[in-house]
This record gives sequence, C-alpha cells and structure tokens, in this order.
Amino acid sequence: MRSNGAIISKRYPAYDANVQDFIATDPLLSARILLAIAAAKRPDRPLPVYFAHDLGGGAESYLQSRIKSQIETMDQGAVTVRERADAGLFELEIHSTAGKTKVHTDDLGHLRNLLHTVDQLNLVYS
Repeated sequence: MRSNGAIISKRYPAYDANVQDFIATDPLLSARILLAIAAAKRPDRPLPVYFAHDLGGGAESYLQSRIKSQIETMDQGAVTVRERADAGLFELEIHSTAGKTKVHTDDLGHLRNLLHTVDQLNLVYS
C-alpha cells in the first residue's frame, strides 16, 4: 500500500493535498445528514427531536436509553440537539438503526433547514 501511495504521489503531486481539502470541506455533509434523517424518521409518526444539555449525568443516560428503546422496539430513530456553548456550536445527532451521525454547526438557520425536511416533528426538551 505504501508503494502504491508513492506511485500516486509521484504521478499526481497534488493528490494528497486534494484529498485533505476534500475531507476538510466535506462537500457531501448535508447529503449525509439528510439521508440519516430520512433513515431515522417513520412515515406514520413524528420524528422525536430532543433538545438536551451537554453535561452528561442521569438525564443523558435516560435520554440514551430512551432513544435506544425507540430504535429497538418501534424502529423509530431520533434527533438530539445540544448547544456546545464552550465552542459556540450546536451539535446535531441523528440516531437510527444504521447507527449515529453527528455534525456541528454555528448556523441555526442551517439546523432549522435540515429539520424542516421532516413532515412531523415531536419536539422534546430533555
């Protein structure tokens, strides 16, 4: 593998930098998030969106247990939104049978637009 990488780098000197730029800009991020939301929602019921703190503890344990139970018993995913005040960001987690996808944003409008792709939301302050 190392020798193959050397061949690629010799043939295409900008390849490594281009790959790192692609990873840094992540042009497919919104598409991945929209697909994760589509996998989490059910057509016959609202998608739970939990607004949670980022302090851990009992409330977080309960929330994770509740989401896990929803996925296992009802095939119902969920979304959690947390403010990461220390970083000036909001964290969006999408939970589904496929796993968990997490993204950070400082743009509440972008967060709102992502959630507006769902017909029905059940907003829960946790």
